[in-house]
Amino acid sequence: MKVAFFIVLFVAFTSGLSSLDAAALAKEYHEELRQQFPYARESDYPELILALEKRAQELRSLNITEPKLVGACSPIPRSSTKPTNINCVRFSDIVAVGAIGDSLTAGFGALCTNIFCATTEYRGVAWTIGGDTGKLTLPNFFKELGATVTGYSTGTGGACSSSNTRAGYNCAVSGAVAVDMKTQATNLASLMISRGQASEWKVITIFIGGNDLCKICKTRPDPAVAKNQYSQDLQAALTILRDKLPNTFVNLIAVVDVIKLKEFVSSFCSTLISSSCPCVTSNTQSDHAFSRLIAAEYQLAAVEIGELPEFNTNQFKVIVQPHFTETDVPRTSTGAADTTYFGVDCFHFSGKAHASVAIALANSMIHPPVSKRQSIDFNAKEWGCPPSDYPWIPTGITCSANQ
Repeated sequence: MKVAFFIVLFVAFTSGLSSLDAAALAKEYHEELRQQFPYARESDYPELILALEKRAQELRSLNITEPKLVGACSPIPRSSTKPTNINCVRFSDIVAVGAIGDSLTAGFGALCTNIFCATTEYRGVAWTIGGDTGKLTLPNFFKELGATVTGYSTGTGGACSSSNTRAGYNCAVSGAVAVDMKTQATNLASLMISRGQASEWKVITIFIGGNDLCKICKTRPDPAVAKNQYSQDLQAALTILRDKLPNTFVNLIAVVDVIKLKEFVSSFCSTLISSSCPCVTSNTQSDHAFSRLIAAEYQLAAVEIGELPEFNTNQFKVIVQPHFTETDVPRTSTGAADTTYFGVDCFHFSGKAHASVAIALANSMIHPPVSKRQSIDFNAKEWGCPPSDYPWIPTGITCSANQ
């Protein structure tokens, strides 16, 4: 960078941004802004930078604490021999984890409290696959239960690849939509095969569809067609995983209703969210209703796929995790929407949110399909532990001696 730009950075951190500073930053960070705010015009970039800085100042002024990993569960003894039936796999038998998704799995902006790291992907704290020490994540849940697990992502950086060891098997791509699942599944399978882990017992988590919902109110496809397309995209990805990666549990996480974020649409957050997820900030109630309708259709599609026999075998099982289905926005003690669960762009999960939804996912996994929660308890500070008399991952079919 040129010396003049370093002066802009210094000004930003010491005395706030002026319009001229914002214009200079918009020019310098053009590609990052285009990635983060896909629905913004280039002429909006200076305003977005000013809004980001206001939000960053707000975050820095808050006393944000996140739940900490406290070691609440005792390790589960591993099976004496490698299980041959998915219904008899213990939490401690899991050897690898993988993930498919979008920016919410990539940890986009999760630990950022200034405008210069807003597009950094903090994959090490990502709730479904992060493995940074001391963080509440699904892989760290497995470790606490005695698993020697691999494939989790650490630190920051891009999606999985043969040369990106920090990403592990975190194949999520920021900005991805449902149709991208097939490519991510192919990449994930290829990596696991190349590293000799195709047949190890593993958990792969899929969470995608939010970016589709953010724009779907503008395209207005027929709801039945939209549901069918989402279902086809999911099944295409699952078929790749089933055929190439035996001995796999798939956590299929039902999508969240993004329209619930409209409670955060105020002042500078409105500017930011409208450029990330226009259906949330639309002034048309019919846009909100349509996006919510499609979210419900996507959730139903996930449930239906989870019941298909081709994805429920002795070596491959899709388990729907429904904890986002009826989740309200997190709230403060006064009942107001709690902005500390969202990052510098008011849209992506903060580190606090990643920890909370990791607790929810872990708590969902220890319950059989018929008794899973439909919503998240944001007051939970640690995950629950599997029952001492049932160390196996619940599939809905009880492990028996002859399996």
